[in-house]
Amino acid sequence: MIIDRYIENFFEKTGLSQDIKDFREKIRNIMIDSGKIPSLNKPTTELKREIKQSREDAMASWQTEIGIALSVATLFLGYQLSCLLTILGILLTVFSLIRSTSVGVLSYKRPESRYTSRDLTFMLAWNRGVAKNPVTPYLMPLLMGIMRLHPRGFDAGMYIIHQEAQHNENLSPTDFLPPYN
Repeated sequence: MIIDRYIENFFEKTGLSQDIKDFREKIRNIMIDSGKIPSLNKPTTELKREIKQSREDAMASWQTEIGIALSVATLFLGYQLSCLLTILGILLTVFSLIRSTSVGVLSYKRPESRYTSRDLTFMLAWNRGVAKNPVTPYLMPLLMGIMRLHPRGFDAGMYIIHQEAQHNENLSPTDFLPPYN
C-alpha cells in the first residue's frame, strides 16, 4: 500500500525505527547479561524458524485486517452519511497501518548466525510478546518519541530495567513491553 510506505518512511526519517530497534537490543543485552534467559534445548535452525513464524503471526494480526476492513467500509459509508464517518475511516486506516509498521520494526525478522541460543530464545519470546500484546505497536512509537524529548528519563528507565533484571527472579523479556489488560 502507498500509505503504508509513507508511514514506514516517516518512522525511518524521524529515527523512530532505529530508536525502537535500539531499545529492543538494550533490553536483549540486559536480559542476556543478567542470566535471565535460559538456553532452550532446540536446534538454532528450529529457533530461527519459530522466530520468523512468530513475526509473521504478529504481522498478520486480526486487528490490522479488521481495522483496514472497517476503515474501507467507513470511507464508503461516510461519503454518503457524513463527514464524521469519513474522518473515522481515515483514522482507522492510519492506526491500522501504524500498527503494522510498528510490529514490523519491533519484531525480529531473520536472526543472523552470530546469535547464541540465549539470544534466539530472547528473540522468540520478544516476538511472541509483540504478537500477543495489542497495545504495544501503538504505544512504542509514542514512548520512543517521548524518549527523544527526555533522553535523561530514558537513561534512568534503562537503569531501573537493568537493576530489575539483576534482582527479580521472575523476570521475562516481555515484561518490558507496554502493559495491557
